[in-house]
Amino acid sequence: MTIKEIADKLGVSSTTVSNVIRGKDKQVSPAMKKKVQAALKEFNYTPNIGAVNLARKRSKIIGIIFFQMVNTENGLQDPFAAELIGSIEETIRQAGYYMMLYISDSITEIMYWLTGWNMEGLIVLGSSPVSRKELQERFHKPVVFIDSFLSSGEQNHYNVGLDDRGGAHDMTRYLLEQGHRKILFAADNLTNVDAVRYNAFRSAMKDFGLNTDKEDNFFLLEPQPDKLQKSMDTLCEKITSYTAVFCASDYYAVKLIGSFQDHGIRVPDDVSVAGFDDNYIAELCRPRLTTVHQDVSLKGSTAVRILTAVLEGRYNSGQEVLLPTKLIIRDSVRRI
Repeated sequence: MTIKEIADKLGVSSTTVSNVIRGKDKQVSPAMKKKVQAALKEFNYTPNIGAVNLARKRSKIIGIIFFQMVNTENGLQDPFAAELIGSIEETIRQAGYYMMLYISDSITEIMYWLTGWNMEGLIVLGSSPVSRKELQERFHKPVVFIDSFLSSGEQNHYNVGLDDRGGAHDMTRYLLEQGHRKILFAADNLTNVDAVRYNAFRSAMKDFGLNTDKEDNFFLLEPQPDKLQKSMDTLCEKITSYTAVFCASDYYAVKLIGSFQDHGIRVPDDVSVAGFDDNYIAELCRPRLTTVHQDVSLKGSTAVRILTAVLEGRYNSGQEVLLPTKLIIRDSVRRI
């Protein structure tokens, strides 16, 4: 039913019903307020959110852009991405906003999507420097990036990241302290977060006077569904020259443990495996994964809180927030 129809049934003005709905009911008697609320419940009245927001000249929509690499598996299958987006959605809803998610590898598609909706702001996951630059040039509203690296000149944009360097350095030192010297770092790229983690790995290796040549200590995993298992198999053939593998994410670490087992390679007896993230699969796999913990849910909720604070004029802090990490020692790394 419409506001007018409810008002007619109660014998009051549409303004009275509207004021009760919007909480502007100081001029409405307690008895009338109760009567209107009962009628709203009886007739299952639901406000037209689009009309309400149009009247307020606000959409209350926060866009979530998830840049997914070409030909990779469904990005939401990754526990990290699933937990992050789940936290973002919950925090957006609690703040009284609405979430709209778009997943693509194409900045052209994303910009076309943005032009069709009156977003109040954006949260961006997995952006490259090129895509970030185009977003900043064409979208002139607040943007919060997650796990990006902003320059000092990027105004009106924010980043929620992690002490990736510290976490990777700590894990590498732990492996070294367990006696490992031939350690391989595995990732599917060397940009943004993975580049920071790899460089921290190399720094820790250098501190111990060890070889830091990329050709000897980095393995590039191919993330495409039709190529990932083949690259895992190749790594299994190569692993005899190493005593430990440090994967840039738990997702790859757990997949690698499975591949090792398929090839008769025992973890950690034959080779140790470490990961990064500490999502739920790290605890479920066997052996349980030694990894670097980050609070993924906190990362998502922090991004939303910064963006809503900016939209409401309550945020005056710096452009970047870096969350801490800590080592989680389980069963997949042995002392040699």
